[in-house]
Amino acid sequence: MMNQTIADFKDIYIFAYSGIFSCIVTETAPSPAHFKDIYIFAYSGVFSCIVSETAPSPAHFKDIYIFAYSGVFSCIVSETAPSPAHFKDIYIFAYSGVFWCIVTETGPSPSHIGNIYIFGYSGVF
Repeated sequence: MMNQTIADFKDIYIFAYSGIFSCIVTETAPSPAHFKDIYIFAYSGVFSCIVSETAPSPAHFKDIYIFAYSGVFSCIVSETAPSPAHFKDIYIFAYSGVFWCIVTETGPSPSHIGNIYIFGYSGVF
């Protein structure tokens, strides 16, 4: 039996992570996860917040702290999602790679980000 709610996280601490970090809403989930704080150290790979085809809205983040990140950071809304992700604060230190917030062809508006702090960035924004 599938749970009809997505978990809410207050704090997430990730150290020396390599791979894919995603907050993905399944096909039948009514809403995505909500994160208060995420701390990522020495991350290499793909960080994505993706809303699936039938999800009504993407994830909402209050604070994200990223240190020594290398890879792809994306907040993507799928074709049928009504709105993109909303970020309050993003802190990025020594970032190298690709950072983008993309809404697909049918997305009504781009992502809303309150504040982005980028230190020592090298790559594509």
